[in-house]
Amino acid sequence: VHGTKIRNIRFLAELTKFEVCNPNIVFNCLKRCLDDFSGHNVEIVCHFLETAGTYLAKLSSTHIRLNNAIDLMWKISKTKHLTTQAEANVENVYYLCKFPDRYAKKQKKDKPILEQYIKFLIFDKLTKDTFEEVAALIGMLPLDNDDVMDYLHNCIMKLTFYGKFTDMNIVSCLFASMKKKHEFLTIRVVDAVIYDIICGLEKNDYKEAQHRLLALLFFWAFYNFSL
Repeated sequence: VHGTKIRNIRFLAELTKFEVCNPNIVFNCLKRCLDDFSGHNVEIVCHFLETAGTYLAKLSSTHIRLNNAIDLMWKISKTKHLTTQAEANVENVYYLCKFPDRYAKKQKKDKPILEQYIKFLIFDKLTKDTFEEVAALIGMLPLDNDDVMDYLHNCIMKLTFYGKFTDMNIVSCLFASMKKKHEFLTIRVVDAVIYDIICGLEKNDYKEAQHRLLALLFFWAFYNFSL
């Protein structure tokens, strides 16, 4: 009977991980075992947490509920006279499911409005039909501010990592339309792309092959537009 209970709770735990079994069902089973946390119930709880505890701890909808359950288990275990093996099992599953602070989700800090606006212009608004409009809007930015200039430069350089082949020509069109009024920005980006290509060739890491190809395409597009 004991072996059957262990197999059943492990089976329920696996079904929970594959979203076949509703978490409410296993939490009800967990609650009943914690109400009488002794003997076989200790092993059942440990087997369940060992199988599905990490999954439920990382799931946003069950994270708090599981934390409350394992905290309760920990408190009860300190009041019970458990065997040495049972205490070791409880401690193992507790620290398996109770992640340290480094796993806690960090709240993203809101970026300044101006940075959000620059990101919107480069990654969302910039297309082959709007590059002249985007160039005019960028020209209205306080480019004499070093922070603004740095962020704009970083956004453009990110295209060599995350952009598409078609983005290279569009960005080149953008810089071609800005060349006369903002030549310093064009020079800075071209220099950065050339330096990036040289460093990539010297490093010769196959993992960065796609990035090197995009950077070379970026440079080729600049050359076509006489930048």
